[in-house]
Amino acid sequence: MHDAFLIAAPLHRLDDDVARMCMAMAKASRAVLAGFEIRTDVHRVYYPARYMDERGAVMWERVLGLIARCQQARRVA
Repeated sequence: MHDAFLIAAPLHRLDDDVARMCMAMAKASRAVLAGFEIRTDVHRVYYPARYMDERGAVMWERVLGLIARCQQARRVA
């Protein structure tokens, strides 16, 4: 099972927001798993960078290519 959350927050508040989300995830895992707590990983990406999971890179490039083709077709029409 895998859950992910995107937190968009001002930089001055980001550390606190991430900590609160980690605590919420720990609490949720304990509630669902009879007290067992699952570790939470944090991956930070700062603008203008984008998060990219290598496993989804091929699909993302395909989607971007399809969008470009649709936009080009609209310009031609």
